[in-house]
Amino acid sequence: MKKNIVAVLLVIALSTAAAFAATSVGTSSFDVSTNVTGRHGLILVATGTSVPNTRAEFLQLTADNSDFGINDNNYTGTHTVRRLIAMSNNRNGFFITMSASPMNIENTNYYINYTVTAGNATIDTSTSIDGGAVEATQNVFATTSPIQGLTFAHADVTVAVNQNDYLKAVAGEYSGTITFNLMAN
Repeated sequence: MKKNIVAVLLVIALSTAAAFAATSVGTSSFDVSTNVTGRHGLILVATGTSVPNTRAEFLQLTADNSDFGINDNNYTGTHTVRRLIAMSNNRNGFFITMSASPMNIENTNYYINYTVTAGNATIDTSTSIDGGAVEATQNVFATTSPIQGLTFAHADVTVAVNQNDYLKAVAGEYSGTITFNLMAN
């Protein structure tokens, strides 16, 4: 009988210890959080520039916003004049638009038209009304959403001058502008 009593007491002691060990007598915790800001950028660089793989590499790129000059030696053909590189981490994706205005002598109606192409977009400035900027009907580049992280896009920018306009142009200093915009979806 003593053995049974000792066995019962032992089972009760173990059960009590097991029940007490499983009962929480307090908890403590904290959250880990962050706020990732938008990382966006658009830059024109020299042709042949490598496309970056990281934000740090993108920030090290050197912009090339210098004018592209047309003259009697290069008014024919299509010229690759820049490389456009963009980055974004907008989770809904992004797209790049392009516009261009014909070259003209400031405050006159003298124009030299050209065609500019970048990625999926092409603009012929001869469709301009009164020398205003022409918007591309397609985007230079567009992501599908959602994107999976920091994404890079690139396109070579080419210019082809309307040779007839150039050869018939009156003397003067002509200029036009090509503009790119990075837009969030």
